[in-house]
Amino acid sequence: DAALSAEALASASSGTVFLGTVFYMLQIYLDFSAYSDMAIGMGLMCGLHYCENFNYPYCADSATDFWRRWHISLSTFFRDYVYIPLGGNRHGRKRQLLNMLAVWLLTGLWHGASWNYVLWGLYWFVWLAGEKLFLHTPYAELPLWKRILRHCGLLAGVWFGWMLRICRSSARQLRICSSATASGISPPA
Repeated sequence: DAALSAEALASASSGTVFLGTVFYMLQIYLDFSAYSDMAIGMGLMCGLHYCENFNYPYCADSATDFWRRWHISLSTFFRDYVYIPLGGNRHGRKRQLLNMLAVWLLTGLWHGASWNYVLWGLYWFVWLAGEKLFLHTPYAELPLWKRILRHCGLLAGVWFGWMLRICRSSARQLRICSSATASGISPPA
């Protein structure tokens, strides 16, 4: 939290803040993926087989694909024990979106009982619902420049999502994002 304080952000250059937040993206993936890989390896030593839990999520081509690759066991849990029992996508688009909202609100609360996690869950719900409603062209059919642009947009969206998750206040979120992008937006103190 000290690195994210108003004083630390005010004295850091935009490049430093941006690199720090990009490195946080890498750190969170490498930490989670590494502990999962260690559990898989130790399980194999004991004769147990565990499924892969991370499948190169930063190589995903959409937010839907990202969440299929990130923390697979948690995503599977929410799919099997919340989304499908609520009806999944079997009862029309409105019900599917309502079920997705329930899943992402619970996912946010599962990560922590504070508003930034609820906001993080709502953020991912909106992104994933937007994909369901408006993203109809399969990734493989897009020209190369559109695939690159879409992937960069995904990484920027994931970056922003992680900033929502780590910041306990909206003022701090705005401060980090504006510092990292040198936008000059001044949040309230």
